[in-house]
Amino acid sequence: MFAIKITAAIAGLTWGVVLLLNCSVLDGCFGLLLSSVFVSGQSLPFSLGPLPMTIDRLLVFVLVALYLIQRFRGRSQPKPLRMCDYILFAFVAVVSISTFTHDYMLTNGSYTAPIYRLVFSYWIPALVYWVARQSTLNNRNLTRFYYMMVALGAYLAVTGLLEVAGQWSFVFPRYVSDPSLGIHFGRARGPMLNAVYLGMYLSVCMFVLGTLARRQSPPAVGMSLVLAFVFALAIYFTYTRSVWLGTLVGIGAVAYFALDLSMRPLMLFATLLIVVILTFLKSDYLIAMEREMSAEETRRSSVGRIITAYVSWQMFKERPLLGHGFGQYPIEKNRFLSNRDTPLPLEQIRTLVNHNSFLSLLTETGAVGLALFMALIVSWVRSAIHILQSGPAWDWAHGHAVLMLACLGLYCIQLALHPLSYSQLPNLIVFLMAGITAGLQPMTDADRSNITSFGEIARPRVVTHTDEHLDQREVAVTG
Repeated sequence: MFAIKITAAIAGLTWGVVLLLNCSVLDGCFGLLLSSVFVSGQSLPFSLGPLPMTIDRLLVFVLVALYLIQRFRGRSQPKPLRMCDYILFAFVAVVSISTFTHDYMLTNGSYTAPIYRLVFSYWIPALVYWVARQSTLNNRNLTRFYYMMVALGAYLAVTGLLEVAGQWSFVFPRYVSDPSLGIHFGRARGPMLNAVYLGMYLSVCMFVLGTLARRQSPPAVGMSLVLAFVFALAIYFTYTRSVWLGTLVGIGAVAYFALDLSMRPLMLFATLLIVVILTFLKSDYLIAMEREMSAEETRRSSVGRIITAYVSWQMFKERPLLGHGFGQYPIEKNRFLSNRDTPLPLEQIRTLVNHNSFLSLLTETGAVGLALFMALIVSWVRSAIHILQSGPAWDWAHGHAVLMLACLGLYCIQLALHPLSYSQLPNLIVFLMAGITAGLQPMTDADRSNITSFGEIARPRVVTHTDEHLDQREVAVTG
């Protein structure tokens, strides 16, 4: 048995060295993303000496090693710092200081300790952002990354559909069929064991599929439409309203920039009209929609969000600037639940976390932390818009800029309705896309046209498989 372990270790080390020498940095980011998807639901722990490890934690160190090796070999693409980078550094610094100046190992029931929330929700995604930003970005590398994302999305969609169909013998990994693990059993939740996270990833993968479809021949576009339908069907069976709305917002962003300038006002009007109709005609259904909870329980959950907003406001008024400390909300909120000046049943949220990530940051890191986070999102939007203002030679980069805007629309809606800082999955995929966007901006700035108005952003040019200009431009970029 010992000989088998030694042989396996040597073989693994050998293959690891080969991958580190030949794998691109962007491929390494996708590998970490992939491992997080599978390990999030089942920890698969093992020990590395006295240090407890999981596969995704180990791959963080592998990604750092890959980045350093490729940087030393000159196969990365260092870029000057931009405003969005400084804002990210400042935000992570504020959250880190807020964590370590309070009880960072706070544990109470099933709550995650603040130190783990900090590491997995912000440090690791920020690391992936930086590595992706410094990677070699060109049409060929991005296209390969997109195809890997679409393959991941296809697996997640099929898994989600098999779940809701009850075909457990075909579901992999097996732990997905265990109702005692994770949440949202009975809905499409995938290996993440969380319908919100699955819906987010499916939506992003569908946006990526749309980005790829712009460059494909008509037969391939037809296949993409079929796959997009599978993605949309799996998103529906997550039975998550916020994911549905976020997906529609993302599709709207993609459609907005794909349409001619004269059609954009009509697109905005149609979108607003649909939202109004759904709000006023289907509000009862959307509020009381039965999922794994009864209609009454769903209504109670909606009331809980109102209570959370009220308590968060009271906490903010007490410490408006720096907040009560990152990760301290589950304990600090209890001091405000005995208030009898409101008819709201405040005790209802005693065992709950803050389901609004914006309010969570406001109460835990104060106005400083929330302002930096909002500034970070705005800076990413500006980076995407700057890329869209570059010349037609950067059409492949325009596609990613539109993809980034769609991801941010989806992300902001989930932030408003769910606690996204208790897992690395939501921030990881958004920060990865943002890192690519931030890396593309300095490359395209030198070739930006004199466009100064947002409304004058040119419609992305449809690229076919016979377009040879991209390969020529790619050589210039990587040379």
